[in-house]
Amino acid sequence: MKKGGEISPQRVDLTYLAILVIAPIVAPHSAFVLKRNLGTSKEDVMHKKFLTFALPVIGAAAIVGSAFSAWTFTDSYTGANEITGTIEVTPIAGNIEVTLTAETFTLELDQAGYDNRTNLSTGITPYDDSSSALSEITATITWNNYYALLKTNDISINYSIAMAENAVVSEWITYAGVTSTSLGEPTPSGDDATWTVTVPLDFTYTKKPTDASSYNSMTSALSSKSVVINVSVTASVTAKA
Repeated sequence: MKKGGEISPQRVDLTYLAILVIAPIVAPHSAFVLKRNLGTSKEDVMHKKFLTFALPVIGAAAIVGSAFSAWTFTDSYTGANEITGTIEVTPIAGNIEVTLTAETFTLELDQAGYDNRTNLSTGITPYDDSSSALSEITATITWNNYYALLKTNDISINYSIAMAENAVVSEWITYAGVTSTSLGEPTPSGDDATWTVTVPLDFTYTKKPTDASSYNSMTSALSSKSVVINVSVTASVTAKA
């Protein structure tokens, strides 16, 4: 834990300040006066030597002491810690599952003949894994514990079908999809409820190649790209009045 040290200047004691200012002046002068008043006897000479050495030292001590006592330092200690938690709210009883009768398909792009070179609604055909034409698939929507939840709540549930956003794909291909639509009454199975909806595979051209140059541009743009169709289900649950 990191400590924070805060330096706090305190009031300077006037006594120390006086010593700090006066001692350098008084100490040498006092030594001179005392030396002058002493005699020339051996004992007086010893006193002179002692005063010559001692008084400057005492004055210096007064200066040094006053310097250290002029300021005080107060340490302020603080400590902190934290813990981070991710909030997870458990969902209302029940959950929605969506299963599809097919999860992959192949989209074949063709001119559909010279007469259809400008007809955007022809020339795109989906195929399943067995190379059979595939015009639609089926989505089964299951809500576990639906009827138990319905006893105390009003529930409305809608679905929509759309092509995932991809600017490169959308420049050439358009998917009609299904706008938000109510699922209506489900098929009961114990506390669970199921709905079956049709997922159409209706594609048209956003624009169609009209010559070799535009054909090459489309081929280059769509090479290794995928068309992703999303089946989304949204539900609203409100307590019964």
